[in-house]
Amino acid sequence: MTNRKPLRINTDREYYKLLFTRRLIKNPPAEILAEHNQRRGDYDFPVLFTNKNWLRELVRSKEPGLYTLKEIFGPWWSIVRRPRLYGRFFSWHVKHGEIPGIRFAIKQPNRTIKYEIFNEDQNYEIQTNNGCGVKA
Repeated sequence: MTNRKPLRINTDREYYKLLFTRRLIKNPPAEILAEHNQRRGDYDFPVLFTNKNWLRELVRSKEPGLYTLKEIFGPWWSIVRRPRLYGRFFSWHVKHGEIPGIRFAIKQPNRTIKYEIFNEDQNYEIQTNNGCGVKA
């Protein structure tokens, strides 16, 4: 066990702000994961996973490189009940440029997609080549 201090949250606003901190995105406590495992929305996705602002922060918290969806989400991925369906949802948002700093990179033979996370200040044209992006 780690010597973590228990989370003390007084309001929903404080809780919402806490969810967007990089420390919590990279290493969420078990009680936060359990709580969001219960909060389900459309298609049985965790409600947090459909929040575009949270997804943007998740992508910003990663170093530039190639990642599978499971690697992007890290410990959060354990609460996804329908990974293929969520993968389609996520890739739609990437394809349409709703999550900045990420693009399609490689589709592997086992149907796994690798995404490239890059610095937003790099000059990429996201919408060309059917959403796959091309270096400018």
